[in-house]
Amino acid sequence: MDKEKETAIMQIIDSTIKGFVEGFELRYTSEIDDPLGVINSKKNNCFIAELGKEFMFYSAFVRSFDSSFGRILENMGNAIAKLSYEVRSDIVSYLLPQQSQHMDFLMTEYEHHVKPQVSDYKNFTFVVPRDLTSYTKSHKTDNY
Repeated sequence: MDKEKETAIMQIIDSTIKGFVEGFELRYTSEIDDPLGVINSKKNNCFIAELGKEFMFYSAFVRSFDSSFGRILENMGNAIAKLSYEVRSDIVSYLLPQQSQHMDFLMTEYEHHVKPQVSDYKNFTFVVPRDLTSYTKSHKTDNY
């Protein structure tokens, strides 16, 4: 990796993490007494209400941190990827009914803890329809 790209990556990581920490701290210290604030609204969970206020607070805090930090990591990863690749949030392609059915089969097997076999993929044929218009779809993705 060249030095310029390495420096850019370090700057992305540094600024993203610092911005997250500063924003997270500011948000929660300013909302601590706000009944409609993120923590106070998330801690109203009937399943953990009996465990005490401190547990409720930390449970809500961790859930909020987890979802916020996950978005930060995703955005940081995309910013780093943009240094070398074209990054998009959707994929425009066609998907035939047979392909959807095959994917559904694989996902159902996965949900039942069945390990896919090589033959599950080998028998999956590549078909290009004559008219793509009716099969073209835009798929939102977080895999970019």
